[in-house]
Amino acid sequence: MKKFILLSILSSTTIFLACSPENTDDEQENFNTDPVSLNIGLEENCAETETYCAMSDTCGEEFLNLIDFQYNDSELEFTMYFNSQIENNFSLETLRNNFEYLNFVIRFPEQKTDSMSYAYVHKLPIRELNTPSEEGFTLSFDNYEDGVITGSLIGDISEMTKVKQSDDPNCIMDDIMGICTEEISVEKAVAIDFKFCLDR
Repeated sequence: MKKFILLSILSSTTIFLACSPENTDDEQENFNTDPVSLNIGLEENCAETETYCAMSDTCGEEFLNLIDFQYNDSELEFTMYFNSQIENNFSLETLRNNFEYLNFVIRFPEQKTDSMSYAYVHKLPIRELNTPSEEGFTLSFDNYEDGVITGSLIGDISEMTKVKQSDDPNCIMDDIMGICTEEISVEKAVAIDFKFCLDR
């Protein structure tokens, strides 16, 4: 999990090249409290997902009996893992019954500068549907039809990671020079509605 968090934070620092000015105090306060509302795939037939670990040794032995579906854009990285028993047997019931866990990262591209970015990286996988996780997020699968799953993820963020790139020799994260992180307090409601393609 530590490796996943590290890679997710790093990706949030490198995806965007455009620069923006530093926030004023008012803008920073708004950023700390503005809700996160994402609609993924709802205006399309569905948002495409990719499979990386399923039925291979690409990600290690612990993934051999899992099927993963990952969605990734500038604001969200969202990876769902299912027991491989769903292979060739997709339905709302089997997806619900064979759900294993969810990892996700929320990024904030509008706050990205040439040396700073923000990301929320959940610390513990979400392992149950329709039940608040230890970090207060609830994941639901609402419908599945013709290879498309719809659902939602709702919760609240109380802190996020501020990532800074610097030439300061004291700026180091694990063994990576030039990157510092800081946890900042926020109060953000999160609502993510999704419609993902699960065709295999």
